[in-house]
Amino acid sequence: MAFILLSMSNYGISSTWHTCIIKLLNVIYFIMNLIKKAETRTMADYKLNYVDDGKIYILGEFDETISQNVVPEFTKLIAAKKDQKNAEISIYINSHGGYENELLALQALCDLARKEGIKIVTYVLGIAYSCGSLLAVYGDKRYMYKDAMNLMHLGETTKTVKTPLQLERINKFVNEFFERTIQTYKKCTKMPEKEIRKRLEDDKYFLNAQECLKYGLCDEIIGVEAEEEKIK
Repeated sequence: MAFILLSMSNYGISSTWHTCIIKLLNVIYFIMNLIKKAETRTMADYKLNYVDDGKIYILGEFDETISQNVVPEFTKLIAAKKDQKNAEISIYINSHGGYENELLALQALCDLARKEGIKIVTYVLGIAYSCGSLLAVYGDKRYMYKDAMNLMHLGETTKTVKTPLQLERINKFVNEFFERTIQTYKKCTKMPEKEIRKRLEDDKYFLNAQECLKYGLCDEIIGVEAEEEKIK
């Protein structure tokens, strides 16, 4: 740019035009920077797990953004609503799942809210897979949209081992992890434990909204006629 301005001076361009061209070049440079930033944005730049207007949205993976964005605001919501009559906290879910520690944090806050007399209401918008499924069934009132899907499975561990002792410890960890999954479904659905274990052994047990209603993974379906919402 300095070379261009020097050349303009050498060719006798007036100071007025010189100033105008400098301003124009600055505008072009600014716009080019904006375009460059827009092109380099990634999904990490967009909030998929957040709290807004008293509602909780889990629209991405169960990852560190839940600890960063959701857990602190969820805690504030509980404090704000604990003295309200008939208080509720709504959680909207559209997630493939993710890390169990983030799920456990949300479930712990659900329990804390109940202790303060606050009802947890969950909504499955599109999909509730893996951790998303375990959070969806954890509500006091559970809704699913008519085309939504649920995935029950045991998940997996990404831990690696180098010694027999580490293998023994990891095996204990994995067994406890799987057992928590089974007990959550046993507590929160109509399915007997034997049936839960059988379905989870399939590892990829997908259920539509009507099947979730039948087996007690949700209480109502949104988007169908009222007489179809409940199975007698």
